[in-house]
Amino acid sequence: MNDTKTNNPNYYAIIPAKVRYDKNLTASAKLIYAELTALSNKTGYAYPSNAYLAELYDVSEQSVRNWIICLEDAGYIRREKDAAGNRIIVCLMDSPPKNLGPDQKNLAFPPKNFGAPPQKILARNNTSKNSINNTKSKIEEGIKLPFSEDEFKTAWAQYLKYRKVELRKPYRTARSMNLALDKLKELSNNNVWEAIQILRTCEINGWTGIFRANNKTQNDRSKQFRDAISEALQNGQFD
Repeated sequence: MNDTKTNNPNYYAIIPAKVRYDKNLTASAKLIYAELTALSNKTGYAYPSNAYLAELYDVSEQSVRNWIICLEDAGYIRREKDAAGNRIIVCLMDSPPKNLGPDQKNLAFPPKNFGAPPQKILARNNTSKNSINNTKSKIEEGIKLPFSEDEFKTAWAQYLKYRKVELRKPYRTARSMNLALDKLKELSNNNVWEAIQILRTCEINGWTGIFRANNKTQNDRSKQFRDAISEALQNGQFD
């Protein structure tokens, strides 16, 4: 299904209290729930694909898939198929209690029609967004990639995404990123294909730094040996 035709998000999203304060949900899962409510049409159905949501929030499709499953297991959404076989997602939101007065109902559930946000807020948001974009541009301008091949550029972009999304430890300065690239060049012996393999190995193993597989394993074993000797000395086993 073409997402551009079916996904027309509303200006506002809704996160009920039971979803907001559910400690079993990650913040990202709650955000996806909010996006689903914004995408829901008047019948309560949303049609986004995992690929659409992944691109929207700059995450992997696997991450989106995990969050969708968590929301469904918790009973906050339901996945169905329409007549054409396309996936639809139903956001399950309780109706407000009948014994609430008008004012309380408005507090519990927002009105259907929202006015546009004040211009001051829009201006402040735009300024903040521009500042972030400018900082990102300055970092990118100072980066010196050791290899020019497109395959390396793709692998490096994927590694940066992995650090940002999975580890939540993005490089914040051009200097730190260039140091990492210098180390990658050294470990790969200036071989682009070896460098790409090192990046993939780091992602697979969930490492926060850049290592060759054999170097990392050797370092880990050396540390285990040192720890064992230290423990033995403390216990007086060599007296």
